[in-house]
Amino acid sequence: MTEKPSEVTTGAAALFPTLPTVEVNGQTLTMKRLGLSDALLGLKIFSSASAGVLRHAQSGDGNLNIGLALIAALPYAEEHVLQLLANVLGTTPKDLRNPDKFPLPVFNDIILALGEHPDLSAFLDNVGKLKESKVFDQLKQRIGLGNKKN
Repeated sequence: MTEKPSEVTTGAAALFPTLPTVEVNGQTLTMKRLGLSDALLGLKIFSSASAGVLRHAQSGDGNLNIGLALIAALPYAEEHVLQLLANVLGTTPKDLRNPDKFPLPVFNDIILALGEHPDLSAFLDNVGKLKESKVFDQLKQRIGLGNKKN
């Protein structure tokens, strides 16, 4: 007997997930869908920060906490972080810098909501699967990151 999946992975619900919202100055902002350009911007953010900084954003099981990683990378990738958040919220980096429009406490809510974004969760799940695949091992060998035999 086949079990039904516990998560919605097919049909219209998978194509149109419920997107996180953030309350800013009494206005509810719905985060936009994430796409390839957002993923590439995220990679720029994390590549800007040193491995030591990102190590502090790892949880006990060795997984990267996206919210902590964004905060840890902020001093090294301020423009990229602000651009990513602006893209997702449908605003501009200039507006994000304006404390009258985006007071400091709201950034905690934004980071938490981004961490719960269904597109981000799906992307990270797939990256995890890719990391375990033979393709990833072959790629690491080709770029010189694999284990080398003496």
